[in-house]
Amino acid sequence: QAAVLSFSRQVNTDPAAVDPAREVPFSSDLTKAYALVETLQAGGETELYNAVEKAVGWTAQLPPGHRAVLVFTDGRNEPPEVGDPDAPIKLAQQSNIPVFVIALGKDIDSNYLQRLTSETGGFYAYTPISSELSRLFNDMASLLKTVYVAGYTSGLTQGGAGHKLSLRVAVSQGEGI
Repeated sequence: QAAVLSFSRQVNTDPAAVDPAREVPFSSDLTKAYALVETLQAGGETELYNAVEKAVGWTAQLPPGHRAVLVFTDGRNEPPEVGDPDAPIKLAQQSNIPVFVIALGKDIDSNYLQRLTSETGGFYAYTPISSELSRLFNDMASLLKTVYVAGYTSGLTQGGAGHKLSLRVAVSQGEGI
């Protein structure tokens, strides 16, 4: 499944409020998502904090499992006073949803974007030039298709006497998240 949320000004963070001109909620039929992407043109201010919060809110409604948010951005929240920079991070942490970011441009708030990705378990990629986007999107797609499973078993007995540690790690390539 995939969803598309194109954003500029006046992003409604309520996951139930959908603007059909700019948003396609999660669906396994990607026709509408592709059609929306084909119509997008960059311009204007971007309410990055609110858009990421809404995207995480949409994703949180999916069953637990392979869930992630991929943000493609010009890298700044504008106007700066709109939205709460901590809200999408807290929601992603509570919902166990990693946020991955591809940023394009020369005026990037890399401190925030790196914080957003590191505190949610995602990954941050940046380029100042559009010719690098194809490579970054391919790299990000490969990363999102990789699934890591880690487990921990403790043999700690009641009262704390003796313990053992075992760790199981599995890596697989899937069809995507």
